[in-house]
Amino acid sequence: MKIPVITEFRKLAYKYLNKERSALENRAWQVHDLQNTTKTIEQWIWNGFEYKMYKMVF
Repeated sequence: MKIPVITEFRKLAYKYLNKERSALENRAWQVHDLQNTTKTIEQWIWNGFEYKMYKMVF
């Protein structure tokens, strides 16, 4: 049962990240380092999201 659950979470996470992407890119331009800033912020969001999902499941 674990694997389908994880894939559903992945799909949700990617949908969430795509929705956030434009806001993240605007913020990144303000910092003048588009690539690194966007990557870092996405990593933060991803870590928080995955942690919440993990807490819900286990």
